[in-house]
Amino acid sequence: MANSKEPIFYQNRLPQVGDILTVQRKNAVYIHYGIYVGNNRVVHFSGPVGDDLLNPENTQIRNTSLEDFLRGDPLRIQVIDEMRRKYSPQEVAKRALSCVGQAEVVGGKYNFMLNNCEHFATWCVYGRGESHQIRKLGQMGADVSIIAIDTVADAINFFKQSSFAKRKKREEKDAKKKILIESKKNENVSLIVSKDKKDKNKTNYCPNCGNKCAEDDNFCRSCGKKLK
Repeated sequence: MANSKEPIFYQNRLPQVGDILTVQRKNAVYIHYGIYVGNNRVVHFSGPVGDDLLNPENTQIRNTSLEDFLRGDPLRIQVIDEMRRKYSPQEVAKRALSCVGQAEVVGGKYNFMLNNCEHFATWCVYGRGESHQIRKLGQMGADVSIIAIDTVADAINFFKQSSFAKRKKREEKDAKKKILIESKKNENVSLIVSKDKKDKNKTNYCPNCGNKCAEDDNFCRSCGKKLK
């Protein structure tokens, strides 16, 4: 049964053999996955080093250095669900290494939706390929059984469209909020102006003789009574 929980990551821990490593590419919408096999090496489903837009024709299981896997981006080590683990850390590493050089693993050739780097990493650990980030994509309304996305380039466009729709909705909400705030401000200003006008038009009377007095009069012009 697939795990529906949000992934958990270690804090301040060095990679160990059999670990699931992840890296969030800068300015990218996806998280890249790999298996740490020791000696600063990572096995992952990838194109040539530096190739982000994966083409199924040149994507395969590769054994690269940790530096090439990260390419300057922060490393995160995913906590493995021990209740679901099928293979020991050493067995996980062996499974990953046994696939190096192969273009078809787990579910065939690389496919962003159905057979990606996360599918490979989880297959090494749990015995079956699954992808949390694709599951989240499905929750956004995409039917992964009918959407054919063959490359990361296609997936990026899909994610961008989804992100754009969300951003546009958020911007519209912020614009409405701003209009409401401005309306409140204008309403308050109108009340202040109205009050000022009312105060200016207010007629004062002398408490001594009852004579009408201007608001700025300090003394009654009729009886001389001090008003202020």
